[in-house]
Amino acid sequence: MAKVEKPKTMMVWSGLVWSVHPLVQVPNQLVGAPVLTDVTLICNVEASPKAINYWQRENGEMIIAGDRYSLTEKENNMYSIEMILHIKRLQLTDFGGYKCISKNSIGDTEGTIRLYEMEREEAKGHKKIVRGGEEANEVGRTQGFIIHDIWLLQSDLHLGELPELIGLRTTTSASVAITTTIADSYA
Repeated sequence: MAKVEKPKTMMVWSGLVWSVHPLVQVPNQLVGAPVLTDVTLICNVEASPKAINYWQRENGEMIIAGDRYSLTEKENNMYSIEMILHIKRLQLTDFGGYKCISKNSIGDTEGTIRLYEMEREEAKGHKKIVRGGEEANEVGRTQGFIIHDIWLLQSDLHLGELPELIGLRTTTSASVAITTTIADSYA
């Protein structure tokens, strides 16, 4: 009997397939991104028979597809897939650990990705992050920004657009994100 070229996690001998538990590989175990940006987390899974794959937060909360979360599985071949979790408009509560979990009839395994907050560059067309208690219009004026749009980050609540919010002052410890451009006098 001739040996056929085999993938990493299963052996094929003249049509006979051996079952193996899933193998999860995480290309990037540490991923950083600023608040209000989009980020993509990826896990590669090899399994035979085919596995059930899903994402969880480190606290055990299962990730469900919705407005901000997109879940995709890209099949590379009959035993290998790429699990993709795309998170839109990152909030402070999104930072932390994510698990990609794979289970089949032979066993289960998981990979972990840690998502951490990066500071956003202050530049033309970028968002300016203001922590609670600072007066939004004063921050914009003193740093040469024109404030266009304000978001309350903890609840992803859109507070509105200026000029309606001139003089807004946050009264909680929640974070506020402000869409800005450089004021003409500073450009």
